Amino acid sequence: EVARLARTMNGMLERLEAAQRRQQQFVADASHELRTPLTRIRSELEVDRAHPERADPAATRERVLDEALGMQGLLDDLLRLAQADAGEAGAHDAEPVDVDDIVLREARRLRDRGRVEVDVSGVSAGQAQGDPGQLARLVRNLADNAERHAAGTVRFTLGEEDDDHLLLVVADDG
Repeated sequence: EVARLARTMNGMLERLEAAQRRQQQFVADASHELRTPLTRIRSELEVDRAHPERADPAATRERVLDEALGMQGLLDDLLRLAQADAGEAGAHDAEPVDVDDIVLREARRLRDRGRVEVDVSGVSAGQAQGDPGQLARLVRNLADNAERHAAGTVRFTLGEEDDDHLLLVVADDG
């Protein structure tokens, strides 16, 4: 009976330890995701302060607002994850989303920044069930990573793989 109790206690301790590791990883991931837009906001403001003669306050306001909205969406996602973990209803709302619109919007954003050439010739219409905000953040993360690693070009490809699947590829030449 004591051996059985010891095995039960060991199993419970292992589960608690695994839950703690998952929570620590979650906090680390969330911190990383929040640090990126904060760094971009800070950079925008510091560059404007250091070079007021070249500052474009209207453009800076737009970019900072865009980053703040992205952070708000990320925090909403974190809340949704917490709700899902707690088993609350409404944690996963799915609706039809025109993924091509999201991809083209992100491609336009990269093009406007002027750091890379952007190729969208491989983007065709595609719709998926999902959360529009989460899908937009997914595409933005892929686009930002591709821009960061590109030598000069980022290429977006989107198409239906079959009746139930879309394939999105965000590739860079770096």
